[in-house]
Amino acid sequence: MVHSRKKVCVIFKQGKIISERVNVKNSNLTKSFDVAPNKSLVEKFWRNFNEGDLKTYMVPVLGTISLFILGQFIAPGFARAQGVLNYMAVASLTMFACIAQSLVMLNGRMGFDLSIGALMSVGAAWGASLSGGTTVGVMWSVLAMGVVGAFCGLISGTCVKIFNMPPMVVTMSIGSLVSGGYIAITRGQVAGTQADLFKIIGTGNAFGYIRWVLLIAIALIIIIELVLRKTKYGKSLYFVGTNELAAALCGIKTTWVFITTYMLAGISSALAGLMLFAVVGSTQAGQGDQYTMLSIAAVVIGGVSLAGGKGTYLGAALGAVMMTVLAGFLTVVQIPQGARDLLKGLILMSILLLYARSPKLRQ
Repeated sequence: MVHSRKKVCVIFKQGKIISERVNVKNSNLTKSFDVAPNKSLVEKFWRNFNEGDLKTYMVPVLGTISLFILGQFIAPGFARAQGVLNYMAVASLTMFACIAQSLVMLNGRMGFDLSIGALMSVGAAWGASLSGGTTVGVMWSVLAMGVVGAFCGLISGTCVKIFNMPPMVVTMSIGSLVSGGYIAITRGQVAGTQADLFKIIGTGNAFGYIRWVLLIAIALIIIIELVLRKTKYGKSLYFVGTNELAAALCGIKTTWVFITTYMLAGISSALAGLMLFAVVGSTQAGQGDQYTMLSIAAVVIGGVSLAGGKGTYLGAALGAVMMTVLAGFLTVVQIPQGARDLLKGLILMSILLLYARSPKLRQ
């Protein structure tokens, strides 16, 4: 009698089967073969294009290029090198807001972070007052805003995971508490002097037309992508977002993943407020409120799944660039502010409806 054993190994990447291999062993035969037949390089490229991240990048990339081309026809000089780099520098602020939004959405449970705008406003106002216009004060403001953001994220993550509260309700409540508490403490009087370090980061050029804030944004893209793709936390985040129950059964500490994610989101939102103050150079109440919806639009355009577990921060950053160029294009064609907001809302609604056709969302 010949005894045989068959083993199937399935490799997942962000919730998708990317490789399947069958090993057959018996007393006379040891063989390993791929289940899928051999394919040409072109077929493999298109399969990877359709199943990988490259396809999701095409929407913001082609959208941005199209807007620059249209803008150049309507207003010559719109797409010159200096203008393109300026738009990317301005988009850096939305990229910073997208860090928190990307993490919360990847975490699953149909989560949107609605506290980003409030935390950015508080980070800009309170950070400005704490810095005192000195470099040492900047370090203290970074530390203080990091603690505030971490504490808010701790509360949000605990409410979402331990008490099973909806993420949108929790983060909206946290945003209201933060902004209301700050106004109650300061009585709405915002004051602060911009330190030289803030001026260099926000408006200074590293070389040519490339500003320091843009270089910081690019560095963060690289760091966050490495964290999401290569670290235990990043892989656990994708797994939890794809299937929270399966992740728990596999031994992943889902509570730790949830709380860590929301704490990182809170820290990044508060520090994004400091970057907002560095770029703008002044503070006012509700200064960062617009970045809540901008970050949602950018993240969704960049291909982050509403159901969680799929997407990249690079895609969200590309979506942020597209939203910024769209705002500039609407300004160039002299569309009134109300019509601009209406058009942005229609674009976001259309994208949300398109992604809502996903089978996972319908379930």
